[in-house]
Amino acid sequence: MRLVAGLAAALALAGVALAIAERRSPPARPPIVFVVFDALPESMLMKPGGDLDRQRFPGFAQLARHATWYRNATTVHDSTVKSIPAMLDGRWPSNLRRPLVADHPVNLFTLLRKRYRIWADEEGTQLCPRSVCKQKRARLLYLLHGRREQRFAAALAQIGAASSDTRPPLWFVHVLLPHEPLRFLPSGKVYEGGADPEAALDGNESFDNEFLTRQAEQRHLLQLEYTDTLVRRLLTRLRATGLYDKALVVITADHGITFRVKGSPAEPYRLGQIGWRRDMTVHNAHDVAFVPLFVKQPGQRDARVDDGWVRTVDILPTLLRQAQEKAVPRAVAGRALGKRRQPPEELEVLTNRAGLLELDPESLLRKRAATIAVRAQRFGTGGDVDRLFAVGPNAGMIGRALGSFRIRGSSRSARFWGGRRFVDVDLRGPRVPADVIGWLSDRRPSADRDLALAVNGRIAAVGRSFRPIGSLGLSFSLLVPESAFRQGFNDLRLYEVSGDSELRELGRSPQR
Repeated sequence: MRLVAGLAAALALAGVALAIAERRSPPARPPIVFVVFDALPESMLMKPGGDLDRQRFPGFAQLARHATWYRNATTVHDSTVKSIPAMLDGRWPSNLRRPLVADHPVNLFTLLRKRYRIWADEEGTQLCPRSVCKQKRARLLYLLHGRREQRFAAALAQIGAASSDTRPPLWFVHVLLPHEPLRFLPSGKVYEGGADPEAALDGNESFDNEFLTRQAEQRHLLQLEYTDTLVRRLLTRLRATGLYDKALVVITADHGITFRVKGSPAEPYRLGQIGWRRDMTVHNAHDVAFVPLFVKQPGQRDARVDDGWVRTVDILPTLLRQAQEKAVPRAVAGRALGKRRQPPEELEVLTNRAGLLELDPESLLRKRAATIAVRAQRFGTGGDVDRLFAVGPNAGMIGRALGSFRIRGSSRSARFWGGRRFVDVDLRGPRVPADVIGWLSDRRPSADRDLALAVNGRIAAVGRSFRPIGSLGLSFSLLVPESAFRQGFNDLRLYEVSGDSELRELGRSPQR
């Protein structure tokens, strides 16, 4: 008995000593997962009242269940090549600095290169030294026009990849989504293989057109739903590799985008130019300045919403604190996220064209709430995907059979771009010809005519024609849900709307 009692006492003392040693030894540095999406206005993720639209965006909702959502986070610049370097080096941006490591020598990658095994996929910046990150470099405009989904999948495969390096991993990826070209449906299928056949439909020539602006907003929302699936895939990968609970996960965006209608024609597009929807002003800052910011701390199991005013320059000091990097560079403008912050009297944002903007925080919140309310009225909320396709005049016609209308005459004046796409549709493949675009060639003015498109005998989309636009001179553009198509041959017919129950046929897609 004495032996047993002595052994128990010794074990108890050993346990106390171990507990003391654990308290004294620093916790292990966590794996870091840092994702930056592109052109993602936070308001698109929200519904009236300020909550996440959890049905429409289940990936972000899944992330938010174990993370802190900084609901009033703002970018510090409206340009990708200025805003992302500010995240990575924590300094206030400058319009004179290039997005290169030579101009940002002290940054996340150079500070943690000895403590972490770094894998970084930068698209538009080059702050990770070649000696640390061996990814191939490519021009941003080239990267935008192809294989964005494949590059994300390749980056995802790096999480949890086997390595003889015992340092914790730091994984950074800039994802060029939901940024245009707009081509993705929520399912991940595309309606165009690469860029738009006519970029003007979402470019400068469309900015003063109400219908095309609403269609661009619709297409951006659809592409954002696809982007949401990438968040789900990321979380699934983290769980599968056993890193989810251990990792510090940061998900944000470089800037937002606005869908206000321009009051006058825009200037012609110039390569590398920031256009009307991205060029931040006091009138659109509530759309461009607010960005999503979700931070999941290691081991965090509860959902938190922090309405303090934080900036994207606060991300670097937050990462350094978690990485136990005590020497924070003096030039860092941000401070680690944590304590609640009061609204500033003025919010400063540097812009590419207008220089420094000084914004009123309360006005930004009111305007953001108004944008959310109008968007919910226009496109609905929740999981009703079909509501996203009810864009344009006479939306109540969508779903009605052609037999319920009076068909008055036929001018056969409409021609479909790529009409043969509808002859043999393969719904099992990666592409659905959901973009129905073309020309009106009769003598009547092509603009401002109410249109309805029937797919296989039922109205699937409505819209309004416009003046010939772009290099192709297109005059109509309609987007059809993939549920309207069937395997094989599809019969498309374009009509002009004459009244609630009267249509005039303008043209048909090629027959078998």
